[in-house]
Amino acid sequence: GDADFSKTTFHGEANFEDAVSRGVFYIDSPSGWGKGKRRPFALLGEGAGAFRLAKQSAANRGDYRIAGKFHYAEQSATCWYRFRQGEGLRRIWKVFWAAAELIFGKLLFGYGERVRGILIAAVLVIFGFAGFYKYLGIMDNSSTATQPAVVHDWLSSFYFSMVTFTTLGYGDLRPCPDLRIWAASEAVAGAFLMALFVVAMARKFTR
Repeated sequence: GDADFSKTTFHGEANFEDAVSRGVFYIDSPSGWGKGKRRPFALLGEGAGAFRLAKQSAANRGDYRIAGKFHYAEQSATCWYRFRQGEGLRRIWKVFWAAAELIFGKLLFGYGERVRGILIAAVLVIFGFAGFYKYLGIMDNSSTATQPAVVHDWLSSFYFSMVTFTTLGYGDLRPCPDLRIWAASEAVAGAFLMALFVVAMARKFTR
């Protein structure tokens, strides 16, 4: 039936896993979300069910910005919960995937809610590899000499890093033999980050 939780404080465990809300449902997280604290929960691994309910309610009333925040909080709580699951080898496997999700899903991708992490990672990859190319040198195919010239300037290194990151591959510059595996790694990282960026932007603007 109908349940009114206005002005209610839960001092113990509250399970909202199978709850359904058809109206407006607001929730104050344990950390006092909205009071200057960045983390939307205080007890790691708890509150996923409540956050899921709040997300569904916010989406039903068309408040997708708040729904996105609750989605991020729900996924974060679920990720931390996985660190405590299983025993023995099963626990090691769970912790491994939870750590991978923490790094790539939460910090980098923000569970599709935060584009900033992807942009920061892209800038770090481009400039980091550019410094690598400058130090070891790249080959200039436009040289008229018999052997391509090896260049070490910042502009060419940054340009080559951008072209490699975006997988354009114009062919005017190419990596030295010792750098081939690194250039290929940057191309893979670039394709991965660009795909995440497209997904995040599509998620934000197709709601």
